[in-house]
Amino acid sequence: QGQNVLGQIGFALEDVSERKRPGKVKHLPEDDLAVTTVAGGMHTVVVTAKGAVYTFGCNDEWALGRTCVETDDLPKDEAEAKAALAEGLEGETVVAASAGDSHTFVLTADGKVFGAGCFRDPSGSFAFSDKLFLAKKFELVWDQPDDRAVKIASGTDHVAMLTASGKVYTYGSSDQGQLGRLHPEQCARDGNGWRANKAADAAAKAVFGKEYEAMMAEIENRRTSFPAMHSMLRFLPVTIRTGKKDVIVSIA
Repeated sequence: QGQNVLGQIGFALEDVSERKRPGKVKHLPEDDLAVTTVAGGMHTVVVTAKGAVYTFGCNDEWALGRTCVETDDLPKDEAEAKAALAEGLEGETVVAASAGDSHTFVLTADGKVFGAGCFRDPSGSFAFSDKLFLAKKFELVWDQPDDRAVKIASGTDHVAMLTASGKVYTYGSSDQGQLGRLHPEQCARDGNGWRANKAADAAAKAVFGKEYEAMMAEIENRRTSFPAMHSMLRFLPVTIRTGKKDVIVSIA
């Protein structure tokens, strides 16, 4: 139930713009049960008993993790509104998901984490990772058999992960300190843009390649430095002071 202006509650756009009472989501498989659902800013993610992932809603920054193909019979917005399998997770068994405004992350049965979309900050689109501007399908971001992920949780533009050893890792935007591991000056806005720093500009070109110009068009006036971005846009551990007998068991 709720708004359906971009198909985020799983009903065809021409059918209903909003619902005041719950209704059955269309286009989910009849031979597989949904076991968990999560809502992002304007999209929804469904994980099934067989470990498949279905998404629907807004895909402007690829939070659905799938290509929505426009046809003569099905416009782009309608394709996004229709629940369909996410891409990049073939052969994986997904057990949990989290979603923010423009990103989706999923956790597999063997403790791997995949993500899609991108993160945003007050300057607009930030990037998906320190190597990729937009993840148009699900990309592997954590695969550590010796310390597998056991839980993930998303905020608007960041995600946290808890591992089997009880460590907490964070990833995403940190304009308000939400990653819990960066000094404010590392995310400060100096007003010069990346191009003002030739070393940072060269480093960004080397990392992002053909996507560099499109990325810079989005963030020419971004005040966060490239080194800070390299730190924010991957899972790194948070230092948490706990008692000797304390064990972290959950995150939100």
